[in-house]
Amino acid sequence: MNFIKLIKSKIILTALASLTLVTVTAQTTNTAPAQATDSGYNQLAILLILMIIVLAFVIWGMGQVLTALGRQLVDKEKKSSQVLTTILVIGIVIIYTGFVCTNRTRRH
Repeated sequence: MNFIKLIKSKIILTALASLTLVTVTAQTTNTAPAQATDSGYNQLAILLILMIIVLAFVIWGMGQVLTALGRQLVDKEKKSSQVLTTILVIGIVIIYTGFVCTNRTRRH
């Protein structure tokens, strides 16, 4: 639940930052006479900035997924380790009691 709230807040911040970026770049700062400028460069820069933001969130999301999977793997390993230890202890007890019983019958 906390993870979903965190993602929603990150998405909202990204949307606000993107909206601010588009608004700032759309405004004209001076009223100079119209010159022949290459507007394609500005659009490419905006596109690259937006792609960087999207990729940053994708990388962050993948990191969160890997962290969650790592935690699950550690929990699973702890459980399987406990089961293996229990089985080994029970096996040693059974073998020891069998060994003791066998030695007692040989003495009599």
